[in-house]
Amino acid sequence: MSNFIRLGLIGLFSLFLTSSGCSLFPKKSNPLLGTWVSDKQRTLQEIEKKPEISAHTQALLNNDFFGKMKITYYPDTYESEFEGEVIRGRYKILEMNDTFIEIEENLEGLDKSFRSKLFLDGDYLVVYSSRHDLKEYFRKIN
Repeated sequence: MSNFIRLGLIGLFSLFLTSSGCSLFPKKSNPLLGTWVSDKQRTLQEIEKKPEISAHTQALLNNDFFGKMKITYYPDTYESEFEGEVIRGRYKILEMNDTFIEIEENLEGLDKSFRSKLFLDGDYLVVYSSRHDLKEYFRKIN
């Protein structure tokens, strides 16, 4: 059998597997799927390591901000809830490895998309704000 025929058969076999839902290279599962809740204690532990954040600012963050957000990821949409206000959007994974997931997000009602890089740290999903040099830790609840 010639190499040309072998390549043709391999191509047909690959096409059959792909069209039947099989893959020679299976997709990685989406680690975002499920509900994540802001972990106030873990986030504040990280903030306390930053000497440039004043005690006053730390106290404000401790009392009024972290530990209140919940994010639920579905296969291509998400919803985020903070103090009763819900924001919905669509997302797609652009790149992913064992330490991070880069997504493109489109918030409901906006014509603009933006990219986010989320980090995986053990059992936590970490959202990093470069603007404030802060990390917020989320733990999965389901």
